[in-house]
Amino acid sequence: MNPNKIVNHPSKVRVQHSPIHGYGVFAIEDIPAGMVIEECVVATETISAVYEYYGKSTINRNSDLMLRYRFQGPMTRHGNVDFYVIPAGFAMVYNHSNDNNVIWHHDVENRLMVFKALKPIKKGEECCTNYGYNPETVNPLTVEEELTAIDSDINVKKGE
Repeated sequence: MNPNKIVNHPSKVRVQHSPIHGYGVFAIEDIPAGMVIEECVVATETISAVYEYYGKSTINRNSDLMLRYRFQGPMTRHGNVDFYVIPAGFAMVYNHSNDNNVIWHHDVENRLMVFKALKPIKKGEECCTNYGYNPETVNPLTVEEELTAIDSDINVKKGE
Protein backbone atom coordinates (compact mmCIF):
# COMPACT_ATOMS: atom_id res chain seq x y z
CA MET A 1 0.00 0.00 0.00
CA ASN A 2 1.30 3.42 -0.91
CA PRO A 3 1.64 5.33 2.41
CA ASN A 4 1.42 8.66 0.54
CA LYS A 5 -1.81 7.82 -1.33
CA ILE A 6 -4.60 10.34 -0.80
CA VAL A 7 -8.04 8.89 -1.57
CA ASN A 8 -10.06 10.85 -4.15
CA HIS A 9 -13.21 12.12 -2.41
CA PRO A 10 -16.30 12.44 -4.64
CA SER A 11 -16.55 16.22 -5.12
CA LYS A 12 -18.39 16.25 -8.46
CA VAL A 13 -21.28 13.97 -7.49
CA ARG A 14 -23.96 13.67 -4.81
CA VAL A 15 -26.57 11.13 -3.74
CA GLN A 16 -30.24 11.96 -4.35
CA HIS A 17 -33.52 10.24 -5.18
CA SER A 18 -33.36 8.35 -8.47
CA PRO A 19 -36.09 7.55 -11.01
CA ILE A 20 -34.28 4.23 -11.59
CA HIS A 21 -34.35 2.88 -8.03
CA GLY A 22 -34.41 4.52 -4.61
CA TYR A 23 -31.28 6.65 -4.48
CA GLY A 24 -28.59 7.19 -7.09
CA VAL A 25 -25.38 9.08 -7.71
CA PHE A 26 -25.76 12.29 -9.77
CA ALA A 27 -23.28 14.71 -11.33
CA ILE A 28 -23.37 18.18 -9.74
CA GLU A 29 -21.21 19.53 -12.56
CA ASP A 30 -20.07 18.25 -15.96
CA ILE A 31 -17.63 15.33 -15.69
CA PRO A 32 -15.31 14.61 -18.63
CA ALA A 33 -14.74 11.07 -19.90
CA GLY A 34 -11.89 9.32 -18.10
CA MET A 35 -12.08 11.44 -14.95
CA VAL A 36 -11.90 9.61 -11.62
CA ILE A 37 -15.22 10.27 -9.90
CA GLU A 38 -14.44 8.50 -6.65
CA GLU A 39 -12.07 6.05 -4.94
CA CYS A 40 -13.68 3.81 -2.32
CA VAL A 41 -11.85 2.02 0.46
CA VAL A 42 -12.98 -1.62 0.70
CA ALA A 43 -13.48 -4.23 3.41
CA THR A 44 -13.24 -7.88 2.37
CA GLU A 45 -15.14 -11.14 3.03
CA THR A 46 -14.02 -14.55 1.80
CA ILE A 47 -16.14 -16.29 -0.82
CA SER A 48 -15.31 -19.84 0.24
CA ALA A 49 -18.02 -21.34 2.41
CA VAL A 50 -17.49 -20.87 6.12
CA TYR A 51 -19.99 -22.98 8.02
CA GLU A 52 -20.94 -22.46 11.64
CA TYR A 53 -23.59 -23.82 13.96
CA TYR A 54 -26.58 -21.67 14.78
CA GLY A 55 -29.01 -23.32 17.18
CA LYS A 56 -29.49 -26.80 15.76
CA SER A 57 -28.66 -25.81 12.18
CA THR A 58 -25.48 -25.39 10.22
CA ILE A 59 -25.37 -22.20 8.18
CA ASN A 60 -23.03 -20.70 5.60
CA ARG A 61 -21.99 -17.61 7.54
CA ASN A 62 -21.12 -15.46 4.53
CA SER A 63 -23.74 -16.63 2.02
CA ASP A 64 -25.96 -13.56 2.21
CA LEU A 65 -23.65 -10.87 3.59
CA MET A 66 -24.74 -7.66 1.90
CA LEU A 67 -25.94 -9.79 -1.02
CA ARG A 68 -27.21 -6.92 -3.15
CA TYR A 69 -24.38 -4.52 -2.29
CA ARG A 70 -21.17 -6.53 -2.38
CA PHE A 71 -18.81 -6.59 -5.35
CA GLN A 72 -16.52 -9.36 -6.52
CA GLY A 73 -12.96 -8.80 -5.40
CA PRO A 74 -10.12 -8.62 -7.90
CA MET A 75 -9.08 -11.72 -9.82
CA THR A 76 -5.96 -13.51 -8.71
CA ARG A 77 -3.20 -14.17 -11.21
CA HIS A 78 -4.78 -17.63 -11.61
CA GLY A 79 -8.10 -16.12 -12.71
CA ASN A 80 -9.98 -16.83 -9.46
CA VAL A 81 -11.99 -14.42 -7.34
CA ASP A 82 -11.39 -15.36 -3.70
CA PHE A 83 -13.38 -12.73 -1.81
CA TYR A 84 -16.11 -10.12 -1.94
CA VAL A 85 -15.52 -6.46 -1.18
CA ILE A 86 -17.83 -4.11 0.65
CA PRO A 87 -16.88 -0.60 -0.49
CA ALA A 88 -17.29 2.64 1.43
CA GLY A 89 -18.28 5.91 -0.20
CA PHE A 90 -21.05 6.05 -2.79
CA ALA A 91 -20.10 2.71 -4.41
CA MET A 92 -23.21 0.87 -3.24
CA VAL A 93 -25.50 3.66 -4.46
CA TYR A 94 -24.62 3.64 -8.18
CA ASN A 95 -27.58 2.19 -10.07
CA HIS A 96 -27.39 -0.23 -12.99
CA SER A 97 -27.78 0.74 -16.63
CA ASN A 98 -27.11 -1.26 -19.78
CA ASP A 99 -25.98 2.10 -21.19
CA ASN A 100 -23.66 2.86 -18.27
CA ASN A 101 -21.60 6.05 -18.13
CA VAL A 102 -19.35 4.91 -15.26
CA ILE A 103 -16.91 2.00 -14.98
CA TRP A 104 -14.96 0.75 -11.99
CA HIS A 105 -11.83 -1.25 -11.35
CA HIS A 106 -9.84 -2.52 -8.40
CA ASP A 107 -6.70 -0.73 -7.25
CA VAL A 108 -5.34 -3.79 -5.46
CA GLU A 109 -2.18 -2.11 -4.16
CA ASN A 110 -4.16 0.54 -2.29
CA ARG A 111 -7.25 -1.62 -1.50
CA LEU A 112 -9.59 0.72 -3.38
CA MET A 113 -12.37 0.56 -5.94
CA VAL A 114 -11.95 3.35 -8.48
CA PHE A 115 -14.99 4.75 -10.30
CA LYS A 116 -14.33 6.61 -13.58
CA ALA A 117 -16.48 8.35 -16.15
CA LEU A 118 -16.75 6.08 -19.19
CA LYS A 119 -18.06 8.98 -21.29
CA PRO A 120 -18.86 12.64 -20.62
CA ILE A 121 -21.53 13.05 -17.94
CA LYS A 122 -23.65 16.22 -17.89
CA LYS A 123 -24.58 18.13 -14.75
CA GLY A 124 -27.75 16.58 -13.27
CA GLU A 125 -27.28 13.25 -15.09
CA GLU A 126 -27.33 10.04 -13.07
CA CYS A 127 -24.02 8.17 -12.93
CA CYS A 128 -24.63 4.45 -13.54
CA THR A 129 -22.47 1.34 -13.74
CA ASN A 130 -23.28 -1.96 -15.43
CA TYR A 131 -23.64 -4.69 -12.83
CA GLY A 132 -22.86 -7.36 -15.42
CA TYR A 133 -26.34 -8.85 -15.01
CA ASN A 134 -29.90 -7.63 -14.90
CA PRO A 135 -30.65 -6.93 -11.20
CA GLU A 136 -34.40 -7.07 -11.89
CA THR A 137 -34.20 -10.78 -12.79
CA VAL A 138 -31.86 -11.88 -9.98
CA ASN A 139 -33.73 -13.77 -7.32
CA PRO A 140 -31.26 -14.58 -4.53
CA LEU A 141 -32.13 -17.29 -2.04
CA THR A 142 -33.81 -16.20 1.14
CA VAL A 143 -32.04 -17.12 4.37
CA GLU A 144 -34.60 -19.93 4.89
CA GLU A 145 -33.97 -21.33 1.37
CA GLU A 146 -30.22 -21.11 1.95
CA LEU A 147 -30.51 -22.99 5.26
CA THR A 148 -32.69 -25.67 3.60
CA ALA A 149 -30.17 -26.06 0.76
CA ILE A 150 -27.27 -26.32 3.21
CA ASP A 151 -29.13 -28.83 5.42
CA SER A 152 -29.99 -30.93 2.34
CA ASP A 153 -26.37 -30.84 1.20
CA ILE A 154 -25.14 -31.88 4.65
CA ASN A 155 -27.67 -34.75 4.83
CA VAL A 156 -26.67 -35.99 1.35
CA LYS A 157 -23.00 -35.99 2.41
CA LYS A 158 -23.93 -37.97 5.54
CA GLY A 159 -25.77 -40.50 3.35
CA GLU A 160 -29.18 -39.78 4.84
